[in-house]
Amino acid sequence: MFDAVKERDNIVSFVRDYYEKNHLKGAVLGISGGKDSGVVAGLLCEALGPENVVGLTLPCHSKSQDASDAQLVADKFGFELLNIDLTSTFDSFVAEIDKLGQFSAEEKKNADINLKPRLRMATCYYMAALLSATKGGVYLVPGTSNLAELFLGYFTKFGDSAHDYELISHLTVEEVIKVGEVVGVPPKVLYRVPDDGLSGQSDEEKMGVKYADAAKILRGVAGVSEEDYNKIMKLHNGSLHKFKMPHPELVSETTYPQENNEPQWLFALEPENPLEGENDFDWRFHKDGKHWSRAYTREAFIEKYSLEKIIMLLNSDISVVKYYTADYQEYPDITLFIKENCEYSEPLALDEVEEFFG
Repeated sequence: MFDAVKERDNIVSFVRDYYEKNHLKGAVLGISGGKDSGVVAGLLCEALGPENVVGLTLPCHSKSQDASDAQLVADKFGFELLNIDLTSTFDSFVAEIDKLGQFSAEEKKNADINLKPRLRMATCYYMAALLSATKGGVYLVPGTSNLAELFLGYFTKFGDSAHDYELISHLTVEEVIKVGEVVGVPPKVLYRVPDDGLSGQSDEEKMGVKYADAAKILRGVAGVSEEDYNKIMKLHNGSLHKFKMPHPELVSETTYPQENNEPQWLFALEPENPLEGENDFDWRFHKDGKHWSRAYTREAFIEKYSLEKIIMLLNSDISVVKYYTADYQEYPDITLFIKENCEYSEPLALDEVEEFFG
């Protein structure tokens, strides 16, 4: 059974842990006057403190109700709310496009609608960078999309889908409302009929499906007609391109020749246990009793090998079919896992790494 209190506590804990682990300071988000941004704002204020949350109203040929409802949220949770009117920016952009030729309103309709959230997200990231430079710490942009919206593809690619982390992407609309009740989102905002604030239609009118039916499919609950099921799955399948960027796979084998007499094994220490001393590395005898290693400090390792890039030994006669990477934010205890004169046809699981040190 869904427990809104536990979900609230889980999200707040997630945000606090993420910020502490990565030495972050605050959050910048657009406040639309709807429930999703209202719930996210409330959760962020609880996790980070309202002094570290900045909300933006970003009108762009918008309804006045959006701004007044956004103010209700800011007043409730006590965070700063800034207004940046994008109407003239939007009009100027569209005017430049109109110079390219005569386009009908119908032809431009979809492009115009999606331009607005892209301008808004660009503004959020601008403000996050500006506050990071002026407030003494890093500000990030959180996502405000719920699970049903994401499943249906009801978001703008590189618009409201652009963010640094997510808070409610695992919750259906009904679940978001329940969490919002616990958080204390103003009822006028929490129970407002969801709309994009762009097309003049409610979400459900625009899509032709109900969020409640999407939630049933997502949670494996019966009660969705075949017609509605097919509509929902058509929307979902037609939006798959929004979720993953396609790219070609490596089809040839890459060999890494010897460079700079790198030692046979190379590894980084855990970030929590940097080496002491003035040197940026020292030599360590491997626990297999046969090989020496060069162990870098965390700072020297990051300088030499950028995060989320390949971590591998440059040595003679080493052939690999695929890249093996370690993300030090997600896997802080992973060291190196390339061994001399070994050839791998499949990626190694992380728990297999330790076999080389056994």
